[in-house]
Amino acid sequence: MTQENLEKAAKAYRRAERIAEQRKQALFEEIRAAYNDPDIKTVTIAQVTGFTREHVRRIANSES
Repeated sequence: MTQENLEKAAKAYRRAERIAEQRKQALFEEIRAAYNDPDIKTVTIAQVTGFTREHVRRIANSES
């Protein structure tokens, strides 16, 4: 492992973290929208996302 390889790996990791955070925020926005849709049940959101119903509620009630 050279310093250059280490720097590249660290940079790639930080980029992946930023992308993951952006995707998480996009998912949470969709969860909030679905939670406020009277035609979509909380249990459905939980099944689709793999989150518990309680976690879905916490996300839906959070600011962002």
